[in-house]
Amino acid sequence: MGNKLIDIELTKPEATILTVNKIANDLNNHANYILINSQVVMDIWNDALKIIKLYQKANPDLNISLHDLSFKEVEEIVPIMLNANVIGSGRVSEIANLIKSISSYTDYLGDPA
Repeated sequence: MGNKLIDIELTKPEATILTVNKIANDLNNHANYILINSQVVMDIWNDALKIIKLYQKANPDLNISLHDLSFKEVEEIVPIMLNANVIGSGRVSEIANLIKSISSYTDYLGDPA
């Protein structure tokens, strides 16, 4: 199978270039989707956090838990999780851009002719 892929690449590099560029564009689209959504969810989380803190202050005897975690734990980990999404989407975009910059195996192997 690997030899067939290399044969196709060497005989029809334009097909590979189009496929690679499509994959890179799809990766970038998904990375941007994750980035934008994570930023919006972080804004929502910050607004919700204010409300939860007010509620907790008004009801000090109530132990608030979310997803079976204490409110304190959730307050600490949610920003970390969302920030990881932002960082991860940036890394995926970097990979996609690197993929786009590589036009074909012939850049590495040289012209087969």
